[in-house]
Amino acid sequence: MLDPATRCIEIKEIKSKHADIVADVLEKTWLTCYPRPSEITLDLGSELMAEVMKIIKNDYGIKKLPITVRNPQTNSFGEPVNKTIANILSTFIIHDTAVDEEDP
Repeated sequence: MLDPATRCIEIKEIKSKHADIVADVLEKTWLTCYPRPSEITLDLGSELMAEVMKIIKNDYGIKKLPITVRNPQTNSFGEPVNKTIANILSTFIIHDTAVDEEDP
C-alpha cells in the first residue's frame, strides 16, 4: 500500500488471495491507522480487486480510481517501490538459501 501524497509505504504479507481476507488486511493495516482516503487507485483486470473494492466501498464509501494501461505518470511512485521491494526480498531468499545449504 502506497500513499503518493505522504510517500508512506506499508508492506504486509497476505497468506490468502480471497477478497474478504485482502479487504481485512487493507482495513487493519491502512484504514484504521491513517486518514481514510476518498479514493483508492488500483490496476485494472483483477477480479479479486473488484471484489475487495466492493467490500471497501460498502463499508467505507471509498471510490475506486482505475488507472489506464501503460501510463507511466500513474505508476511513477509505485513501480520503483515495487522493484526495490522485489530486490530486497530476492536478496533475503538468496541469503536464506545459502545459509540453509551450509547448515549441517
